[in-house]
Amino acid sequence: MDKNPRLHQLVKYGPSAFKQSDYGLADELKNNSVSKIYVSGVSMSNGVLKTARDGADLGFEAMIIEDACADRKLKNFQKTKTDEIPKFGKLIKTKEIIEELNKKCLRNMSYLTLKLQDFLHKKMKLFKLER
Repeated sequence: MDKNPRLHQLVKYGPSAFKQSDYGLADELKNNSVSKIYVSGVSMSNGVLKTARDGADLGFEAMIIEDACADRKLKNFQKTKTDEIPKFGKLIKTKEIIEELNKKCLRNMSYLTLKLQDFLHKKMKLFKLER
């Protein structure tokens, strides 16, 4: 395991990463000001559904990454997608996540650019005063 203190190993012993694991996932996420979870996995009708629903029940906004999920049976995938997930969460595609991240990066870059311009402007004033 990497030495990064933000990485944690979670051992699941059942479908829900929140209720059936050896780690206090909800507390850890809340302690780090996480309010939205993104869930994907190989069993949309079991592990994905139960983790996302438990997360929503614990106060997290549950986003299920539709094109990053699978299931053994297509009918289970479709039923979970249309009948279960809309009750507590939102389906999202990876493309939407990438677009959201790109927007956040652009906003952060714009903010940093303005801060840098302000900093340079102040330095130029000081430089002129010192001369």
